[in-house]
Amino acid sequence: MIYISNKANIKNIMRIRLFLGALLFTVVATGAPMGDVKKDGKPVLRIGKEDVTYGEFRHMYDQNSQTAITPISEEEYLDLFLTYKLKVKEARELGIDTTEAYRDERKQFVDELQNTYLVDTTAFDIVKKRLQSRMSEEIHAKHILVGVRPNATPADTMAAYKKAEAALRRVSSGEDFEKVAREVSEDPSAKTNGGDLGFFGALMMVSQFEDYAYNTQKGLTPIFRTRFGYHFMKVEERRAWEGEVLTRHIMKRFGRGAALDEEQAKRAIDSLYTALRSGKDFAEVARENSDDTQSAQRGGELPWIRRQQILPEYADAAFALKVKGDYSKPIRTRVGWHIVQLIDKRNVLPEKDIEMVLGQMKRQSPMYRDLEKSTRMSKLAKEYNFSWTQRDSVVKIMLEATKEQDRVKRLSALAAVATYNGVSISGKELGEKHLKAWNAQELPGDNMNSMRNSILAEYEKTQLASKYEDYRYTEREYSEGLLVYEVSSKNIWNVMPDSVEIAKQYNSNIARYSTGGTFEGTLYFCATKKIADKVRKAIAKGKKAEAEKMAYKVVAQTLYQGGNYDDLIWPVVSENEYVVKDGVVKNGTPKTIAESRSAIIVDLQQKAEAAYAKKLREKYKPQVKIKF
Repeated sequence: MIYISNKANIKNIMRIRLFLGALLFTVVATGAPMGDVKKDGKPVLRIGKEDVTYGEFRHMYDQNSQTAITPISEEEYLDLFLTYKLKVKEARELGIDTTEAYRDERKQFVDELQNTYLVDTTAFDIVKKRLQSRMSEEIHAKHILVGVRPNATPADTMAAYKKAEAALRRVSSGEDFEKVAREVSEDPSAKTNGGDLGFFGALMMVSQFEDYAYNTQKGLTPIFRTRFGYHFMKVEERRAWEGEVLTRHIMKRFGRGAALDEEQAKRAIDSLYTALRSGKDFAEVARENSDDTQSAQRGGELPWIRRQQILPEYADAAFALKVKGDYSKPIRTRVGWHIVQLIDKRNVLPEKDIEMVLGQMKRQSPMYRDLEKSTRMSKLAKEYNFSWTQRDSVVKIMLEATKEQDRVKRLSALAAVATYNGVSISGKELGEKHLKAWNAQELPGDNMNSMRNSILAEYEKTQLASKYEDYRYTEREYSEGLLVYEVSSKNIWNVMPDSVEIAKQYNSNIARYSTGGTFEGTLYFCATKKIADKVRKAIAKGKKAEAEKMAYKVVAQTLYQGGNYDDLIWPVVSENEYVVKDGVVKNGTPKTIAESRSAIIVDLQQKAEAAYAKKLREKYKPQVKIKF
């Protein structure tokens, strides 16, 4: 048991307080039967002139019945729900909902709640499937790049595009791709490789580049733009993914900073190769002799690698090995001489590695970090038929004007710049509310999407209550839960009992403040008081089988003090009218008053809770409109 003294996680506090006053238990999810299905609009309570509908009651019952420490029926819950609603009424009468502190705290919770409705949690499922598909294939392509900054002026952007367009025409007319790449491409490597990228796989290029590569079967792509500039590529061939290899190696380093020159390193590696051929263990030889000190500690073992992640000569040797345990002859790379041993190969990335890659993408890439929100906004754009009516004008202003005040002034001269769901947004509103969504380091197209997302997110927040019943009820729970917290704190939780009250409670309930007590018998949980009365009569007549059929849950076992059912066996306020006890209670050994102090305070708060509920019922005279 933990005594609550702060507002942390008010939603959970509100729910659990509703059951147990000032206690927070580690709860066990249990089931309880619902009554017949009723119309959500039907009133269950009337407090003053306000009706509370069955829909709201049912929603909160469903939420809370799954966290109750013991099963609870609809009828039993109605008593607690009524007390909760009376506290809400009292808090509003006291004006708590008009205070700045309440409004600020409520806004914080509502903002968090709204944000959960502005994301698409399935977005990464699509990315995962696409990644798994692309991991099975590699692409060989050549490309040409004409560089242009993301925030370049329209004139500079057009000049770069025309240069790329001219290069594409030359290649399309039959001119040698590599010749054009060497003359035009602004990728530094093009001067030596003619734009030939070799084979590459998923996650090795920026996302737009990868998309065009994998979506083009063979031949030339259209011109497309990334943060580096304008590109087009020629897909030469596609092949099944070569996979990854897990290897060990022994290395003798040469060159700058090495202890050996190349000739000495060659003699040393040859000697080690001879030792391996004579039966020496590869891992042991690596630990004792390899100049790669990090891998040497692991017997020469390196992580899983793809061909493109390692020196070409090493990759050729590693992928040429076919049998686990085989090793290569000494091979030369630019950093040393190596002997490579194959530990394992794989052509499919394990599920845990896929999840790890997705996690890295989400952490490191702004695009993937915001993917769930941008995916949701894209769906809303279709739902609300979003359209830019002056897209080019907005982009021109944002690229030409660098100061915020100039941008706002020029945008304000535009009439409707976008429409959605029958709503128009003016240039002035765009500049005043959504300007910060523009990031100079991003492409204009991405920035226009960001501004669209800002517009749609603001609008969608105003629609959530009418679109989603769960949102409507949960927002009410947040708001009312804060009110209940304040009223309960003032009247119950923050009113600490004195030593006289504590002693009185202890002396009149010594059996409750004991250890080692037991209950031998059966507990019958009933949906209504009427059913509980019938169960009691059936037990009195010795018809226990009949009693079990009437109860929705039966607990027939030895129950020990300190467990989940203490409040039923040693009640602090009164017997629970919905639970029938049939058995023998054996009290344990009493604890001292000092040992029981915390439990006594909690119990006194429960009593104060019951007294306060009675006071509110007398004050507001609520009407119950439903029968079970």
